[in-house]
Amino acid sequence: MSDPGIAGVCSVQFLDNYGILTSYVLAVAGECLVQVISRGHPVLAVPTPSPCLALAAGRFVSGDAVDTRSSQAMVGDETGMLFVLDNFELIPYAQLDYPVTRVVSIPLRAFLGQRDGLDVVVCATRSNMVYVLHNKQV
Repeated sequence: MSDPGIAGVCSVQFLDNYGILTSYVLAVAGECLVQVISRGHPVLAVPTPSPCLALAAGRFVSGDAVDTRSSQAMVGDETGMLFVLDNFELIPYAQLDYPVTRVVSIPLRAFLGQRDGLDVVVCATRSNMVYVLHNKQV
């Protein structure tokens, strides 16, 4: 770990053990973990394959196993891999060519007016490339 500081923070709502929608703060600090914090206390550390450098909240994947009431988080790591954290589970999203240093989500309606859908993901990397993804496609 080169920098012991926090690399990214976001707020999400996940279902807790009782099925109640609960707010959590997620934090990454260049480690192989996403820290989950509730009411100022760490409640879970979700392991990741490599050190995480960035994250952002939004809606990134859909499907039968995805609860539409909760939000999701996009996690970018130093291998260029993007994962979606959905209710405490990591889902592979995309592999980029460079380490992800910043992730921003933009609602689809910002581009298409009133149409709802999965968020657009903008990623800065350790290169001069900026990636724009939607629904797992660059």
